Amino acid sequence: MRIVFAILIPLMLLGCKARKMVPKTIEREVKVVVRDTVFKIERDSSRTITLVDCIDGKPVLKKTRETPGKNLKAPKLTLKDSVLTVDCEARAQELLAQWKETHSTEKTEIPVYINELTFWQEVQINLGRALLALALIVTAVQLLKKWL
Repeated sequence: MRIVFAILIPLMLLGCKARKMVPKTIEREVKVVVRDTVFKIERDSSRTITLVDCIDGKPVLKKTRETPGKNLKAPKLTLKDSVLTVDCEARAQELLAQWKETHSTEKTEIPVYINELTFWQEVQINLGRALLALALIVTAVQLLKKWL
């Protein structure tokens, strides 16, 4: 009988685990998509029609007609020491289109508690422990009185 009490009483004094946490997860994922666009620039041309005359054995330019383009200016012709130079300049162009799209999903862990004891249940458990300890003390005192 004493062995049964010696084994059962410590087992009864052990507490139970009150809270179990079950994690609830919410995921977050960020996806970035880079997009860009190609702009097509149509071809452009400009023209200058010039007559070349020879005066006193030297060539001389006589402009007759200039046709500028949308982005190109009319060519500039220069004649210096029997060298014909043609300069054609274009207006500056800047074309760039790039953007980022961000798509995000979230994942977060939220703790959810199950098997949670109420205040009254905890009071009952603690009172049961106290009464069990009191019963042990009373039984131990009675056994000591018999032996002494």
